[in-house]
Amino acid sequence: MQTTNPNKINWQNFDSYPGALIKSLQRRFESTDPFELTIHQLEDETKAPEKKVQEVLEKLRENDFLKTIQCYRCPFCETELVEDQIHAPECPHCDTNYESENRYPEPYLIYYRRGKRGRDVKWILTLHGMNTSGRWQEEFSWFIQNLYGHSIPVAIYKYGNIKFSPFLKMRQRFYAKRLIKNINRLCEEFEKPHHKRPDVIAHSFGTWLISKVLKENPDIKVGRIILTGSIVPPDFSWKTLIHREQVQAVMCHHSKKDFPVKISHYLIPGSGPSGVRGFNDRENVIHILEDDFGHSDYFKDENLSGQMRGKWASFLTRPADSLKSLADEYPQLENWKPSRWRLLTQFLLNLIILLLFVLFAAGIPAILIGYKEIWQKIF
Repeated sequence: MQTTNPNKINWQNFDSYPGALIKSLQRRFESTDPFELTIHQLEDETKAPEKKVQEVLEKLRENDFLKTIQCYRCPFCETELVEDQIHAPECPHCDTNYESENRYPEPYLIYYRRGKRGRDVKWILTLHGMNTSGRWQEEFSWFIQNLYGHSIPVAIYKYGNIKFSPFLKMRQRFYAKRLIKNINRLCEEFEKPHHKRPDVIAHSFGTWLISKVLKENPDIKVGRIILTGSIVPPDFSWKTLIHREQVQAVMCHHSKKDFPVKISHYLIPGSGPSGVRGFNDRENVIHILEDDFGHSDYFKDENLSGQMRGKWASFLTRPADSLKSLADEYPQLENWKPSRWRLLTQFLLNLIILLLFVLFAAGIPAILIGYKEIWQKIF
């Protein structure tokens, strides 16, 4: 019989292995959630050497903490193959002929632990950032259904690839009102009252939108929120929203090297660098820090699987009383305060946008008049 009690694993026996690798596994075993992973996924997630990852997983398997199942994938596109595709002459996904390339489906092991989820995910709302169409949202939708093994509704909210709107308060209010309308519409589509709260995964300007909407609309309620590349001010009071039962829990997944977040406070009204330094409130917000992620690296093909399996899935499904063990431990920073310089930089940016608009508005008639004069001279 498979052992599922994490207290029976003596983690001190793994002291010689990379700390990030062991901590990632400890997070998984601390909950009762089922999980599965591969050597490659854990290697990408923790940056530990492949040999070390394999050794640790094999030790856990030998002691019956993990089980394994052998699967196959295409050696060219690395897509997992179902049983009737393994002996086909070519890959059904990338159409590569195995025989002509003299390479055939490759076996690999999936390590898994059976268990019981502490919390069900009813449905998820995803919000993308500015200057992007949110391609990751489609990939996330497919991935989460594969992760949980059953269909989970994922509402993909898109507000378009916007350029200047986040910098203008009037346009910020416009997009906030649109989000309110869409959340209310989506919630009404669920007949059961306890299904009306979506969990939320937001990125960049999407984090600002959801925080703005929740702060100013107490009737809107969500489940758990995952913030990535957050531009919400670090002094934002998530405690207030949690205490009035608008939000159940918040995770801030942030990175030291997120440059757009560092400068957002000086350009976007009402924003701040929580996606770099986290929030002042360490008690009510779960913080997970990445050392070298860029602004959108959370959703890269090589990272998304590891983030979902190792961090986000645990946050979404764990019982509330065990969430704090997910948080990274690092020194508390001084409380963040808004910079006075933001008033000047935001004014200058708005002035530049206004000048560009005037030039554009004046340029079109000038161009049309010029074309008219040229046309008259020719004909």
